[in-house]
Amino acid sequence: MYYRLSGHLIKRLAVGLALPLALITGPGAVSPASAAPSPAVPGDPALPAYPGLPTTSDQAGPAAVTTTAVPCDNNGADKNLTRGEVLTRAQSWLSIGIPYSQERCYRNTYGDYRTDCSGFVSMAWGLGGSGSAFWTGNLMSRASAISRSSLKPGDALLRHTGDPSENHVALFLKWADSAETQPVVIEQTGSRNTVQNTWSSSYAALYSPVRYDNILDVSEGGDRSYYNGSQDHHYERGADNTLVHWWYTDKWNQAILPGTITSDPVAYYANGQDHVYGRNASGGLQHWWYAGGQWNTANLGGAITGAPTAFYANGQDHAFARTTEGTLYHWWYVSGSGWQKADLGGAITGSPTGYAGGNQQHVYARTTAGTLYHWWYVPGSGWQKADLGGAITNSPSGYRADNGQDHVYARTTAGTLYHWWYVPGTGWKTANLGGAITDSPTAYYAGGQDHVYARTTAGTLYHWWYVPGSGWNTSDLGGAITGSPSGYRAKTNQQDHAYAKTTNGTLQHWWYVPGTGWKTANLGGNL
Repeated sequence: MYYRLSGHLIKRLAVGLALPLALITGPGAVSPASAAPSPAVPGDPALPAYPGLPTTSDQAGPAAVTTTAVPCDNNGADKNLTRGEVLTRAQSWLSIGIPYSQERCYRNTYGDYRTDCSGFVSMAWGLGGSGSAFWTGNLMSRASAISRSSLKPGDALLRHTGDPSENHVALFLKWADSAETQPVVIEQTGSRNTVQNTWSSSYAALYSPVRYDNILDVSEGGDRSYYNGSQDHHYERGADNTLVHWWYTDKWNQAILPGTITSDPVAYYANGQDHVYGRNASGGLQHWWYAGGQWNTANLGGAITGAPTAFYANGQDHAFARTTEGTLYHWWYVSGSGWQKADLGGAITGSPTGYAGGNQQHVYARTTAGTLYHWWYVPGSGWQKADLGGAITNSPSGYRADNGQDHVYARTTAGTLYHWWYVPGTGWKTANLGGAITDSPTAYYAGGQDHVYARTTAGTLYHWWYVPGSGWNTSDLGGAITGSPSGYRAKTNQQDHAYAKTTNGTLQHWWYVPGTGWKTANLGGNL
């Protein structure tokens, strides 16, 4: 069986329970915060057989690569990396099968790192300092514990008991089962070098999910703006039905993209590419993507109304939109086969919203009866659906938080903001957050806080944010806006960003500077 990772096909090994080896530290080990090279670890322990990996003709021996003795070189400062970049770095070892050693270093374009389990994860995460400074006992100085349900590609599964036969860390890739108990990982192992492996549920339960502190959770879809790890991006439909693109380098830039758009756009960034979707003049779904130094565009067909929603999940691009018949339509891209399509049914109005959560895809829309409807895709079981009730108008907005909870927000018929959230093992809960809003809200999760923005009946931008232990807070950010806002957080500088069309037809930008407060600027345009 083959699995696609960052554009490459990798053969999946049929493996069972892994008994990985870990790094043994000795006296004098250098602190991970130190840029000085760490001393060599004591000798490697004996390498036992790796259960579930029978020797076959398609399992090559150790790769012929050049390695050097520890200590490994200094790799500079800790990197800020997107999940796609983490997986691309991991692929650079997996595609070769770097020989395992606790006393050797391997250098490639991503740096010089020790060739054991923790050295591999350090390389994938882009940890700074010496490439031999980290082990299972100190990786948490650069990572934080997360819930199992919030694991995403590029996170890790860590076990540190102090027993060298048990200490191990592996890079999480995805779930192999719909119950999300059997993780697919990439790991550096004592008897099989760099491999992709599926762990059993019982073995995976021995590990703790962790997340690199500097990983960049760029947009997974469902909005008109995102941060791609180095630049802020925003898209709007122009007054002449052109697609207008703003992006920030050392200043704001603006460009008109080819083609025509007759709805609000939706955009995201995945695997090094920018993607935008919208309804074209003929009523079909139009796709723009940036590759090869230029924007490309294609008509994906269909007969849709309203704005689409789109995101990247499990190695595939996905887009959803309401058809002219009021059903939910789904496009998804399969590498080597192209775009696939399916009608998911329903009786909806307005525009859907969607996101990837764990191993599942989630889509929400307002029904013709005014309730909130939920579709979610479970691998191996297909699409599930449920009516979540309520009395709403306009389109919802949703996301999954790091604690594994799904959140959805919508405007009620009374003009207040309504909140649904799903607690694993308990079910859906609801609350009315009040306010006096018009049009659709936008929402995201960042830094342990929930954030929602909406236009008030007075035409200003209103902000809700949830602080654990304190509850919901609100603030009116002012302005004179029309339509629905868009927002996200840029993790590298922890700044929150919101955008909205002004009553003068220009784009207004708000951004929050920690310790300083909100700032705002008009970015111009003809919207």
